[in-house]
Amino acid sequence: MIAYAVGVESAVEDTLLGAFLGITAFIGFLGSLAASLVAVAAKVSHEPWAMLWFPLCLFPAVLTFLVLGEAFGGSS
Repeated sequence: MIAYAVGVESAVEDTLLGAFLGITAFIGFLGSLAASLVAVAAKVSHEPWAMLWFPLCLFPAVLTFLVLGEAFGGSS
């Protein structure tokens, strides 16, 4: 996604690096989803965790980044 954002998509297309970046983005997405679900579960059970706002904000931010990257990162 970053390569598309800065305009050097030819550096990562059809290469092992491109596949690695895609897998890394997917793992980051799954990690942020898991953190968000744990934060929601802790919030529902009224756990006094100060760090709950980080995962609760991280998942929507990662989701928005991926959706906007797919929408505006198309090849020319």
